[in-house]
Amino acid sequence: MQQEYEERALNKKELAWKKDALNLADGLIEKYGNHAKSDTYEPSILDTTFQNVMQASWWGRPQKFSVITGLGYALGQVLVDHLGFEWLVYKDAQGKDVAVKHAASGIIAFPISTIRKRLKTKEYTFACAYFQNLKDEIKMSTQDLPKLHYVSQSKEGLTHLEAIENACQAGCKWVQLRMKEVSFEVYLETAIAAKKICQNYGAKLSINDNVQVALESGADGLHLGKEDMTPSKARTIVGDLIIGGTANTWEDVLRLSKEPIDYIGLGPLRYTSTKANLSPILGLEGYQIILDQMKAAEIDLPVYAIGGITLDDIGPILKTGVHGIAVSGLITNAVDVALVSEEVFALLKG
Repeated sequence: MQQEYEERALNKKELAWKKDALNLADGLIEKYGNHAKSDTYEPSILDTTFQNVMQASWWGRPQKFSVITGLGYALGQVLVDHLGFEWLVYKDAQGKDVAVKHAASGIIAFPISTIRKRLKTKEYTFACAYFQNLKDEIKMSTQDLPKLHYVSQSKEGLTHLEAIENACQAGCKWVQLRMKEVSFEVYLETAIAAKKICQNYGAKLSINDNVQVALESGADGLHLGKEDMTPSKARTIVGDLIIGGTANTWEDVLRLSKEPIDYIGLGPLRYTSTKANLSPILGLEGYQIILDQMKAAEIDLPVYAIGGITLDDIGPILKTGVHGIAVSGLITNAVDVALVSEEVFALLKG
């Protein structure tokens, strides 16, 4: 029988306690980590602080409670600041504990308990390795996202559902239903039908913009534009569904990196008639600049290039470091969808 558990946000009292604990951490870091107070905590500084605290003479050493509380909350804040975790209270049959959760991957960490355990085992320089292990786990959880993401498009003589079936028949394993200026009822009805098509071909279905349609249709994911509901709010509604966000600038990417999302749709590469109110065109140079900035900032979210992509673009755009591509017209308008898709898959494999 599966063990039951509960998760909830920190209440007012617990938030105040967290603030006090982080103030305590600031004092420990300043005295033992040889580092002035800053806006964010770093794993390496926690390692230095922990080691120096425990090397101090026992009569001058801070109380064990202060070390566990201060450095425990500081470790949790490292995961919040750098990896997009969120604070929560976790309760199961074993008891209650303050934890942090990475909503997109579902990974939960218990930083206070982790410090307590390392104190017992006398492992005082573990934070860097602990941080990297969690970072690797998050990255592994996103590696099963297909490199080709087909965004549905209708045209004269071709419905969204027909376009989706064509793409799935050609081997596409991830489809996004994108319908604009239709009623909720029509969107939901189409989404339910699209989900059945995708299931028949073993493909994932994401819904563009509409949280409720994604939820009620049983879709696998949700893509949110810059003007839509925030990913944080959407996550509380759709749970563990795949969530992606649209970005056009480095500032957009930085903002999304702090949200509970699974991937970023970055574009446009060039002009496309698929989308109204098109954002400024990035071009290959724009992608390279932003991907380099992401690497420097250690943002590991998968990026999908989108916007007017042709077969000739796939090789060069992959070299910028994107995870994959999102296309619409390339497949929708193909005379031979299977043949074009086969070429796309070959190029994505490199």
